[in-house]
Amino acid sequence: MRVRRVAAAGTAIAAMLGMLTAGTAAATGPAQQGVMATYQGRQIDLAQGRQGADVCSQDAPGAVTCYDLPPEAKLGTEPGTRGTLDDCPYTYACLWAHAGAEGRRLQFHDPGTTDLGDWDFRDQATGAYNNRAIYGFELIDVRSFQPDRHLFVGVGQYVNLSKQSYPGPGSNWNDRVDKVHL
Repeated sequence: MRVRRVAAAGTAIAAMLGMLTAGTAAATGPAQQGVMATYQGRQIDLAQGRQGADVCSQDAPGAVTCYDLPPEAKLGTEPGTRGTLDDCPYTYACLWAHAGAEGRRLQFHDPGTTDLGDWDFRDQATGAYNNRAIYGFELIDVRSFQPDRHLFVGVGQYVNLSKQSYPGPGSNWNDRVDKVHL
């Protein structure tokens, strides 16, 4: 009798562990798809990389286009070259991989929160510029088990994130932005 109870308890525990393992396997299934964009006439998943695109632009909800700049306009899209804030279109919020409007650029037009991990740009921004007609936008550092940090970028404001103080001794906002909220 005692052996049957122990066997029944063992079977119940094994069944529960099996359900937990199956739930974990389902939760860690295929990687989440990032933002789909049109680049050189084909669809690419930005979470898998930009495949050489210099600029990716959110022009309307669900409409993202990536493109290469012509050689004369490439100033500012590669490290060591100089761009200008004028590279950010009017009514857009722009992020650059490097300070001074240099490096890869993302530009956002429509309101909402954008997860930069879906754009292969999480923790990579060093410059931010608000070229919108009205309203600022927020840069968000998502933190585990702590409140998220927010940095507001006002209309017409450029922020060099490596010079923007961040809570903590000697810290700055460089390469900390996880989300953008317009």
